[in-house]
Amino acid sequence: MRYVFLSVLAVMALSLCGCGSSSDNGGDSPAPAPPGPAPKDCGNRCVIEGTGWPAIKSASFGIKTHKMVYAGGMASFNMKTSKFVPGGIKAETTRALKNIAVIVEAGGSSMDKITSCSVWMANITRDFTDMNAAYVGFFPKDPPSRTAIQPGKLVDGDSLLDIQCSASAQNADRSVVPFAGKLPPHMVIPLSAASMSSNIVYASGVQGRDENMKIVSGGIANETTQALKSLEATLTKAGSDPGHVVSCTVYISDMKKFADMNAAYKAFWPMKDGALGGFPSRICSQAAEIAGGANVEITCIAVSNKKGVAAPKIITPPGWKPLTGYPLSIATSAEGLVFASGLQGWNTTSMTLVPGGIGPETTQTLKNMDEVFKAAGADLATGAVSCEVSLVDFADFDAMNTAYSAFWAKQAAPGRVAFVVAGLSGTAKVEIKCTGVLSADAAGGQDEIII
Repeated sequence: MRYVFLSVLAVMALSLCGCGSSSDNGGDSPAPAPPGPAPKDCGNRCVIEGTGWPAIKSASFGIKTHKMVYAGGMASFNMKTSKFVPGGIKAETTRALKNIAVIVEAGGSSMDKITSCSVWMANITRDFTDMNAAYVGFFPKDPPSRTAIQPGKLVDGDSLLDIQCSASAQNADRSVVPFAGKLPPHMVIPLSAASMSSNIVYASGVQGRDENMKIVSGGIANETTQALKSLEATLTKAGSDPGHVVSCTVYISDMKKFADMNAAYKAFWPMKDGALGGFPSRICSQAAEIAGGANVEITCIAVSNKKGVAAPKIITPPGWKPLTGYPLSIATSAEGLVFASGLQGWNTTSMTLVPGGIGPETTQTLKNMDEVFKAAGADLATGAVSCEVSLVDFADFDAMNTAYSAFWAKQAAPGRVAFVVAGLSGTAKVEIKCTGVLSADAAGGQDEIII
């Protein structure tokens, strides 16, 4: 089945010896892992493997740092047999989360330490309720933050969803801001408004809804403003504020509405008074469907504003022509991490796309990402922990994957999720967003970085 190689093997795993392994039950269910951190020789970044799982070159099942475990995108596969597990959305949700449990436990953490998840669904209108019914069983108390979106297409039509999660290490702190929305009695939304760990706040996706969970009138600009007000309220409860936001993901219903969203988005951020002193990093794409018929959904990561926590920084690679008209920073850094915006295959002195199509665009995008990481004090090849690849045409997947895999020919690739979106800004065929760890010197000696 083509999906085996595209959505899981190609999207997920380079199974190298790394932090540890999981003795999963034939891939059918995760075996309990003893509590406690992964082996201490993990270093700055190491690869998580699943015992008996396949090994390929385009991505890792997961990456472990000192305080976090980053699981790559997972779908409904028995990973030991590489066979798709059918049965509908509930069965697929269960299988994907069992796979994530294997990764998280192999990294020395556990499902109750999950901080955030992203769920990409093939049909969110039809499957959202049943997905939640299966999802909630894995998080009976203090669920992680979450975003659920229907992109343009998953990388194979056989799958109904992909799920990607991150978790705090077993010995790291974790707390949540409970979801406070007024939902109908029959509706279950198993998420927290935000989850916090190691001075980082992971906020759930917010839409432009009022206190009664009704979408505000006036179109995407008003929805954007309301969504960001809701985000601010959550950040306040979490011990942060908009000036400490380092990264956002924005999904909109139609790229024709991009300018209106952008204007409202730009007006929200405290450019001069905020700790960051500018815009967060950002990626924006068009979703095929946003839950509840909303025009926009925004997910952000912030740093705590409590005393003693270093302020986040804006990263600007030297020599790059400014991206005018886009309210974002090319990258930010905080708490030993770099958060890059979604990048495209630009010639960075002219900010025009390189010619040649998807292969050259992918290669140039990763070169650009490497420049961003180096400007932050990191290295993409050895420091990236998680990447997200957005394509506009499913037919481009193989060529993208060939170019993407070549970049990590000598190093372990990060965890990854890839999907087709309904649209990107501009005419690019691919956009890539990555998060990584800084070197110890660039991180200022913070204790989560071990070399």
